[in-house]
Amino acid sequence: MNDWVEAGEGTIEIRRRDEQDRFMSMLNHELKTPLAVIRMSLGGDVLAPGSRERITRAINDINSIVERALQADRLSLGRITTHIAPCQPVDLIGTLISISTMPDRIRLEASFHREIKSDPQLLGVAIGNLIDNAIKYGPPDQDVRVVVRESALKGRSGLLIEVCNPVGSAGMPDSHLVFRKYYRAPGAHGKTGSGLVLYIASDFAARLGGRLNYTPSGNEVKFELWIPL
Repeated sequence: MNDWVEAGEGTIEIRRRDEQDRFMSMLNHELKTPLAVIRMSLGGDVLAPGSRERITRAINDINSIVERALQADRLSLGRITTHIAPCQPVDLIGTLISISTMPDRIRLEASFHREIKSDPQLLGVAIGNLIDNAIKYGPPDQDVRVVVRESALKGRSGLLIEVCNPVGSAGMPDSHLVFRKYYRAPGAHGKTGSGLVLYIASDFAARLGGRLNYTPSGNEVKFELWIPL
């Protein structure tokens, strides 16, 4: 019996170390680019034109990676709790659009305007992650669509939020891997990212009693977030 217990504990320790190695590898790889941008921009005595904007973008990239790494860590430790409260999803999405990096690129199409009961924080993180992902990997000269409508699933009424963007240079994500922790499409490595955005969004959707689906169509990348009403 003791041998079995020790073997089980050894397996858990190996998995923990493997997870830690993957996490540190991600941080090491993804933080190099924004740090290099900051270092080069500050290389001279006087900031060159555009340097301030490049530094700001690099700092935002670092903040995003650290924030999502902390969220993923809380998930792994079981420290995410839900707090259900009344919220207006369209107002929430409007706020997320206004604070996004490119609000002018986002088109909101809403036919649902009622108040719902959900966790505004978890819902906001999930939707915000999808919007950020679409902006980052969609073509920079084309719009991102966010559609909000009522939709039933298996006979149960619910709210469906679709975030769609034309496929960009990173290509289509792998439908079998897209929600896996640290997954990034092969063509996505030219941009700074954590590989945690969709993993976190999918987990938060489940905690809200819903689900997140990847439903590509033609040359369009589409994610559908459904939560029950």
